[in-house]
Amino acid sequence: MLRSCAHSEGTGDHEDRPGSRQAGTEDAEQGSQADDVTGDRILIVTQIDHVQLAMPADEEDRALGFYGDLIGLPEVPKPPHLAKRGGCWLERGALKVHLGVDLGFRPAQKAHPGLVVEGLDALVENSGAAASPLYGAKT
Repeated sequence: MLRSCAHSEGTGDHEDRPGSRQAGTEDAEQGSQADDVTGDRILIVTQIDHVQLAMPADEEDRALGFYGDLIGLPEVPKPPHLAKRGGCWLERGALKVHLGVDLGFRPAQKAHPGLVVEGLDALVENSGAAASPLYGAKT
């Protein structure tokens, strides 16, 4: 089965979509990964389209305070069939952070996005007013 990200009505925000492959899956019909007759890879991942992060229910204002007000990512409308689930999407150019509500949310112990910023000193200075402090920020 070929897979990639396609937002859906299912339990997650992603579904199978013909014509693409999820990294690490095998094509059961051919028994091999997508290679052409010369052995060169057909599919080459060139960049990440967006990062999906889990968040607790009813915390959109807090998330927007951090990612929107402090980090400066504008909120963009989610498609109507996804908006009813809660969460928010923040995007500026190629930088896309999608926050999806997870009813059984537990903060990740290690997983995190690493953001490159300009004006880190001002960000650290202003983080006291944000929904979440910046831990380990280097000044």
